[in-house]
Amino acid sequence: MRRSTARVATAIVLFLGMLVAATTWAQEMPVRRYGLFVGANDGGRGRVTLRWAVSDARRLADLMTEIGGIHPQDRYVLTDPSVRDLELQFEHLSLRLAADRQRVRRAEIVFYYSGHSDEYGLMLGEDHLAYDELRRMISLLAADVSIAILDSCASGAFTRLKGGAFTRPFLIDEGTSVTGHAFLASSSADEASQESDTLGSSFFTHYLVSGLRGAADTSNDGRVTLDEIYHYAREETLQRTLGTLAGPQHASFDFQLTGSGSLVLTDLSDITSAIVLDRSMSGRLFVSREHGGLVAEVRKDEGRELRIALPSDTYILTLQGEDRNYQHRVSLGSNSFVRVGPRDFRVTLLDRTRLRGAEPSPVPLRVTMMPEVALRGSDPYQTTLSIGLLIGRAYRVRGGQISSVFSIAHENLSGIQLSGAGNSVGGDLVGVQAAGVFNVVGGDSLGVQAAGVFNRVEGTGALLQSAGVFNVATADFAGVQTAGVFNVADGTLAGVQTAGVFNRSGATNGVQIALVNVGGNVNGAQVGLVNVGNRVVGTQIGLVNVSREMYGVPVGLASFVEEGISNASIWWEGDERTWVGVQNGSNIFYTLVFAGIERGGRWRDLDGFGAGAGVGFRVTRRPFYIDVDAAWKRISDGVDPQERFSALFDPNRGASFPSARIMAGIAIGDGFGWYMGGSFDAAGPFSSDTIGYFEGREHPIPLFGNTALYPRFFTGLRF
Repeated sequence: MRRSTARVATAIVLFLGMLVAATTWAQEMPVRRYGLFVGANDGGRGRVTLRWAVSDARRLADLMTEIGGIHPQDRYVLTDPSVRDLELQFEHLSLRLAADRQRVRRAEIVFYYSGHSDEYGLMLGEDHLAYDELRRMISLLAADVSIAILDSCASGAFTRLKGGAFTRPFLIDEGTSVTGHAFLASSSADEASQESDTLGSSFFTHYLVSGLRGAADTSNDGRVTLDEIYHYAREETLQRTLGTLAGPQHASFDFQLTGSGSLVLTDLSDITSAIVLDRSMSGRLFVSREHGGLVAEVRKDEGRELRIALPSDTYILTLQGEDRNYQHRVSLGSNSFVRVGPRDFRVTLLDRTRLRGAEPSPVPLRVTMMPEVALRGSDPYQTTLSIGLLIGRAYRVRGGQISSVFSIAHENLSGIQLSGAGNSVGGDLVGVQAAGVFNVVGGDSLGVQAAGVFNRVEGTGALLQSAGVFNVATADFAGVQTAGVFNVADGTLAGVQTAGVFNRSGATNGVQIALVNVGGNVNGAQVGLVNVGNRVVGTQIGLVNVSREMYGVPVGLASFVEEGISNASIWWEGDERTWVGVQNGSNIFYTLVFAGIERGGRWRDLDGFGAGAGVGFRVTRRPFYIDVDAAWKRISDGVDPQERFSALFDPNRGASFPSARIMAGIAIGDGFGWYMGGSFDAAGPFSSDTIGYFEGREHPIPLFGNTALYPRFFTGLRF
């Protein structure tokens, strides 16, 4: 009896142990999320072609791969597909989920569509996919949780097929055991979904992306849940579309979810780079990439910290004020969290609007001779002319100020400020500032600043800044900055910077000329001893040129392009010569410098010494590439190394002629490679040959007159 009892107890313990192990094993299995993102600009005949549907799909796919728990191998993006293309993709997804089902604890699917639709279904070119068929395709996927997001006209009909009940609120929340589906639509069943050229997106997807990056995290727990993003995108879309021609747009939903836990869409707790908005900040904030493109829009309330997840890049933050905007430039690297507060922002371009109330009363003349009178608080009078022998101060000036020491306009000035010492405008300047020492504008400047020492604009500058020492624009500048020592434009320069020592801009669309130029992304030219740029489209001319990317031709003694061409190589030309050379340049174009000796000769004796330089371009299709270049060659003459070297620079000795090469190669890794091709030395009226270099050369290719090409086969290695 005791043995039977012991056996039963042992069996129960083993059973419970197996049950606990199975439960633990199941809990340790991963949660896997799959994504299908569809963008369709083409809605068929008779419908306007959309501009942003495809880019919206890619934008959301990138975000969900970045912080939404979808691995790159589990995301699919379709652009302008047919119904058959979409059906095949669903079939592929179904097979993927079935194959992975035994290896995951929970499978989740995110489907997103941006494009044309009507009250019956999606419009893919000339094809039509009914909503009930789309629901059926989603339901056939072996997923525990299905989320579908439709950003298209009348998409509310998709959520209306079944009644929606809003339950508790998608990511890898290990405590979540939710199952079912959640369908979101950008509009109701009888409304148009709208896109905006200003946003570069549809309204709904713009706020969807902004919210998922952190703007919708109202609970401040570092996670954006399904109900948080729905409420945020719905309210922001509704507010933004109230004044549009198509009218307000109301997002709709159908949530059929059961279980416990919150359905998390994006997790901000494990991101690697972000902008952190300080508690003291408030207002509407726009986040744009420096080279263009709105990334997010945030409504920030005072009293709570807000984290916006962003990939590594340089961003321009624009804070919208009541009567003016403020900007701040932020560079995010990997593992970079940049805290931003109100003091980081500087005033930028002011929205010029007419007051609905009365304008300030005009005053034709205002004279100030005593400092205590000049330094009184400004009163709201618009002044036509203000003359201050010591300090002249006026609320607004429409005309001019003349002062022997200071001319101060508390707000805006339209006209001319002249002073022997300095000028200051608290608001915006439209006109001319001329001073013996300095000019300062607290807002934007549209006009001319000329000073003996320095000019400074706190906002956006335009036209001309000319100073004996330096110019500073804390935002964008369009026009010319010229200074004896340095120029700074913290935003984008559109125009010319010329200085005796140093130029710097956040980005450059134009020309920088100084001893040292630093230009961020450059579209144009940098001319100086040292030029530094990030992405350069144009040229850099100097002793040392540095850039990350170069789409143009750098001209200088040393050019360093991080992602450009930089190779040393050795090649053998027939059985005649051995050459060594260096290719250095942009992503496409390069300069070539080389030297060589006769085959079998010794380098220390410079037997048959020759050298050359030229330019070329490269076409790459990894791992293969093709180089084409043209150069000018010199072959020297002499009886010893010293004479052979010096003869290289004597135009009356040796041979001098143009030469071209075309070659094809294969790269092995980042640097090493093998190549082969043909070289073509040209003899004619433009060449010289005092040593009989071309005599006895076989198989010439005649061109015109006495001009001929002499081909040679070569092969070599690059490093």
